[in-house]
Amino acid sequence: MTVGDNDYYLYIVKCKQFAKVGISSNLKSRLEAFDAFNPVEVKLVSKIKYHNKKSALMCEKELHKILKLKGYHVKFEWFEPFDKVLNEFFLFYKKFDSDVLKKISDELSHAGRSLYLFLGTSPSSKKKSYVLRSLEQSVGVSYASYLMRSILTRKAIDLNIAANEISALIQNIINEWDGD
Repeated sequence: MTVGDNDYYLYIVKCKQFAKVGISSNLKSRLEAFDAFNPVEVKLVSKIKYHNKKSALMCEKELHKILKLKGYHVKFEWFEPFDKVLNEFFLFYKKFDSDVLKKISDELSHAGRSLYLFLGTSPSSKKKSYVLRSLEQSVGVSYASYLMRSILTRKAIDLNIAANEISALIQNIINEWDGD
């Protein structure tokens, strides 16, 4: 099986007590670069495959955030102690592997299509207001605008939100519409 042109990897390498968490579409050349510029051995410990750069970047950002909140950040993409960082990497993998992200992406695409069909090519401000008001009542005012923009632009949203709940919420809003 050949590696796809769009495949990216979220990886963790070990260098003494440090861990580097990053992404790359070409791990072999990335590791060769580490070897060329580090006086000590840098070893690939694990990797998670994603089918596009956007998913890999989103996961890298989320994992870096988790590691920083736990106080493991050293500098740039380097963290310590290695054992604790590795544990967080595996916990993250269980929650956000490529199958989970594909499901999220599929659900968001479905929600986006439903919303586009509901709003039509030239959405009335009455429909937009209705959707926004319904979202505000369901998830709160400040988050509602963000959520609607995320779905309409098909941008990644907070990974802690279950995609199927978002899709169901949008479908309920559309089903409850009694306007023109």
